[in-house]
Amino acid sequence: MRNMTLMNATFFLAVLLAAPHANAQGSVNVALGKPVMPLTETAAGEPEWVVDGDVVAAWWSYQGTTSEAECVVDLGSTHLLNQLVLRVIQAENYAISASLDGGNWTALDQGSATFPIHPAITVDLPEPVPARYLRFHSGNSQSAFAGLIELEAYSDTVFINGFE
Repeated sequence: MRNMTLMNATFFLAVLLAAPHANAQGSVNVALGKPVMPLTETAAGEPEWVVDGDVVAAWWSYQGTTSEAECVVDLGSTHLLNQLVLRVIQAENYAISASLDGGNWTALDQGSATFPIHPAITVDLPEPVPARYLRFHSGNSQSAFAGLIELEAYSDTVFINGFE
């Protein structure tokens, strides 16, 4: 009986740790653990680190006297997004776009960041935005590196096998 209780507790802990992260409103981070395709050269870190849930490790890109970091996250299926959290590093500006097909992009937000501070930029979308892909871009003219610590995409609606 004791072994059964231990197995149940272990299973519960494994399920709990594997559960997607949620924000304060209870929305699920649908970008967590999804594939990342870098569009700029990697100087340090791994592109997958921007969706690993770790707010310390960063992916860096290098281009020379000015720099840009750009990547695409494939959410795996279409989600209705209501909030984004971008944890940029060493950036003066940023932009985030969404796409259903990976070819036609809609700008969701863009702005400036406080260089060299590493802000967490929260983008509350005025209405849910359907997206399968997210494209992130940041840059600066003061350093040869730009990066991204984490890209979080939150949805109130979770689809499993195409059903809400």
